[in-house]
Order: sequence, then C-alpha cells, then structure tokens
Amino acid sequence: MKYKIRISKWKIIGLLVVLIFILFLAYHSGNNPDYQFKSEKIMPEKYWSLFKDDLRQKATVIQSLTLKDQNPISELSIDEGKYFVEVFQLDVKSEESLTSLITLSDKKEINSNGIFYYPVGPLFDVFYKTAKSQIFHINLNLKGNPIQTTVKNDSVIAVYSKFDRFLINYNNSDTTAIYANSNRSAETELQNNSLPINLIFYKKNREVFLILMSVSNAQSTLDSQQLYDLINF
Repeated sequence: MKYKIRISKWKIIGLLVVLIFILFLAYHSGNNPDYQFKSEKIMPEKYWSLFKDDLRQKATVIQSLTLKDQNPISELSIDEGKYFVEVFQLDVKSEESLTSLITLSDKKEINSNGIFYYPVGPLFDVFYKTAKSQIFHINLNLKGNPIQTTVKNDSVIAVYSKFDRFLINYNNSDTTAIYANSNRSAETELQNNSLPINLIFYKKNREVFLILMSVSNAQSTLDSQQLYDLINF
C-alpha cells in the first residue's frame, strides 16, 4: 500500500522563509565588514607595556578581538577569575591633554543610529561600536553612586563608581561608541544592583588608551585604586 505525504503550502512557504533568512544571515555576516573580526589569545605588547611587569604572573588573556580595521579589544582575567580588565586603544587625533580632550556629558540615552556593536565581558557586557572613528573629543557619561574622579591630570583620568551605566561618545556626536549597563548581569542577584568599576583614560607617547576593570563574580569587591595600582605610569 502506498502512502501519500501531504504538506500544506503554508508549511512549504514557512520553510522557504526560514531558509532564506538563514542564507541572508550567512551572507550578511560574511560580507558585511561590521561583522568581520578575528579573535586571538594574545594581548599586544603595546597593551602589556601599560601595566606593571608582575601583572603577567596573575593575568590570563581571555581574548584579543579585532573588529574590522579597529585596534584590538583585549580582555584579561585577573586573580584566578575574580576580576576582568579590558584594554582598547582609542583612535585619538588630537594633541590636547586629557583634561581638554575628555568632558562629562549629559547624553543619557544609548543611540546606535543603526550601527553594530560587539559585546565583551564575563559578568556584564561592554558594547563596542564596530565602525572605526577618528576621535577629536571624548564625551563620558557615567551614572552611579558614588562617582569618584580619583586622578585627573594631563595624561591620566581615573574614575571609580558603583555604576548603573556608562556611555562614551566621540566628537560630541549623538551616536554611542562604547557603553555598558550593570543590570545586564547574568547573575540574578545582581540584576537590580550597581557594580563597581574602575575606568582609566591613559595618554602615553601621544596615544590614548581606555582601560576598565570590574568584578567577574558577585563575591568579589573592587576598591577605587585597584586598577590604578596595576598601571605602569
């Protein structure tokens, strides 16, 4: 006895839509430069030189991620996974001191303007814009309590906070370049709580770096000088 398999035209249409969507994503990720990146477990020596020598003994490179033609975003795990540090060289095109280059901003809303971001971080995500930018000015918005500027001079600006959110915009643009929300934590006990963070802007040999440090688990604490004490000034 022969059996006829009957498939409705709507199921066929549905399968075709799913197939087209999968093919679209595959093509888009392979051909859109915003999605092209490489990941390595090696941090550039330029980034290592920002830190004191003994950090190599207690740090593990999680990844160095290069998006398009941007500088790498390097992520470290420190002290057996208690903390994570991220390092990113900013494409600053300015001879100004950091006190002139960086200002506090009142831009409190994340505005992507259709660009793509790549998330990095173990406990909460720090989102980096995938499009490269020439930077002549930096706007920083940090929401948290307390907010302490622990160091501020021509080459170093260091900030500590139990933050809810921070945003970085370039050149007074409305487009958000880098941002993070503490309430995006994967650990349920931190869903509605602020998280401690150290943010340092460091100008060295006419190049500017963003370095941030935070906890990797809910049990760790972070003091206001913890990242500063790791830096090779």
